[in-house]
Amino acid sequence: MPQGLLNGVRVLEIADEKAAHCGKLLAAQGADVIKIEPPWGDPSRHYGPFVQDRPDPELSLHFWHYNVNKRGVTLDLSTPQGGALFRQLVAKADIVVDATPIDFLRQHNLHYTALKQLNARRARSHFPGRHM
Repeated sequence: MPQGLLNGVRVLEIADEKAAHCGKLLAAQGADVIKIEPPWGDPSRHYGPFVQDRPDPELSLHFWHYNVNKRGVTLDLSTPQGGALFRQLVAKADIVVDATPIDFLRQHNLHYTALKQLNARRARSHFPGRHM
């Protein structure tokens, strides 16, 4: 991981191709970014170009570019097991980058109000903008 201004900051990223750049920038500054990917894979794994022009989810240069310096975990947040593991990760995170559909986390009881109890030392209920 790169050394930088954000060393020691843990970020959970639930991002699509439109928000993965945010995690990339945080990782470039030294944050420990953990990309949470569904079991069926991030759709951007199917975006070209591909290594040696071979379309393959593991060879997408687009995916590699936006996920450099990140760690990854596979979780299905719509299942009780996936939600429980996500809650464990939230308890040790500083930032959650959320680019899920607007009510997805709320439907699975993973919204800001439910999660801030797990990480009260870092939660900022006055944070302007979209809350989980």
